[in-house]
Amino acid sequence: VGLGYTASFTSQATWSVVHNLNTDYPVVSVWDTTTKKAVTPSSVISTDENTLTIQFSSPLSGKVSVVRAM
Repeated sequence: VGLGYTASFTSQATWSVVHNLNTDYPVVSVWDTTTKKAVTPSSVISTDENTLTIQFSSPLSGKVSVVRAM
């Protein structure tokens, strides 16, 4: 069983996600809440073991799920 974090964001091109999962390499899933489609960010940067920076090519509203893989 993995640990997880889910959050929503509104109209962001760059978003810092504090997930507190103590891992540099979590599994990240991003969804556009307008179209209900999975999206691939321009980049996902592991800032440190508890924070990610997610960048999109243009502002997006959606949800992110971050899971610590075991």
